[in-house]
Amino acid sequence: PGPVRHEGGSAPRSFPDVTFRLRRRSFSASMGWDTASFEACFRERYPELVQFLHGLMGERSAGEDVAQEAFVRLWTRGPTMRPYADRWVFRVARNVALDWLKAEARRNHRERHAAAEPRQATFGERDVDRVRALVEGLAPRDREVLLLREFTGLSYAEIAEVVGRSENVVKQDLHRARERLRRAWRETHGEES
Repeated sequence: PGPVRHEGGSAPRSFPDVTFRLRRRSFSASMGWDTASFEACFRERYPELVQFLHGLMGERSAGEDVAQEAFVRLWTRGPTMRPYADRWVFRVARNVALDWLKAEARRNHRERHAAAEPRQATFGERDVDRVRALVEGLAPRDREVLLLREFTGLSYAEIAEVVGRSENVVKQDLHRARERLRRAWRETHGEES
């Protein structure tokens, strides 16, 4: 089989042209994944994972790299049963992303931009950029639960499993993240959210 494709024969822009042939022979028998099941998991979860990682890391290309690494690890040494495999791949990706963020902070290469832009009457592309900048300004602990909840549709229990916290702590973290985001919006833009 060739690359993973969407209906109509072409891959969407954010979906990489990936084949799993290289590792199939050496790992599929020992790990228990059949190619169709793995590709279905990849097809369903990759876009959500990249979106989560993009928000967490601030760079789409880095998020794509980490997502691909997480799926390689899932294929080579992860669980083979869904939905546990779905949560496992989010947890691995999160951990790799946090390691990346720590390395970036140590090297001081992470660039932040907070350009003051003129106000718009409607919530448009500039406002999306403003919100993205504010989300990037949240602490990683707050940012990850906010992104997992708002962009992946994971339940509180699933988020708790991904981040390694209790469900109640995840709810508290999410509440705090939303409040900090609202406060940052009001302080920066002087408008009610």
